Amino acid sequence: MLLKDLANSHQAFKYSQNWKKQQRRIAQLDIRIANCRHDFLHQLSTETSKNHAVICIENLQVKNMSRSARGTVEEPGSNVAAKSGLNKAILDQGWGTFRRMLEYKQLWRGGEVIAVPPRYTSQECPKETRQNNLAIFPINVVCWALCRTQVHRPSQRSLPS
Repeated sequence: MLLKDLANSHQAFKYSQNWKKQQRRIAQLDIRIANCRHDFLHQLSTETSKNHAVICIENLQVKNMSRSARGTVEEPGSNVAAKSGLNKAILDQGWGTFRRMLEYKQLWRGGEVIAVPPRYTSQECPKETRQNNLAIFPINVVCWALCRTQVHRPSQRSLPS
């Protein structure tokens, strides 16, 4: 039975025995999903730390990124539901957990994790020191200003200078 089917079932009244059973099933599925995510992050961080001596990651402020948009009584927030969904998606990725795993596994192996400030990371050309407007292009980026470097967006920050 899918999680959605369990949550939207109208046959169980609140606090009845069937409702309690469904809540237990939903809780078990949530735990299973969390365990799968944790296992995947362990595998990915182990593989990454085995293959790379120095790892550069963005120093993302997950707590600030997932802050609520509800606002105050005087100034209520807008698009609160959309922001709530974004917050859930950000927290479900486990960025903080992945970073923590990378750091201790690199420490075991004698490697290093460097936290790069996230400001303008998608707008900088790896061959030049100045900022370009590379963020508006989807996947493949060409720095047309001077150097004509073609960069695949996910590997943009990993190219040598």
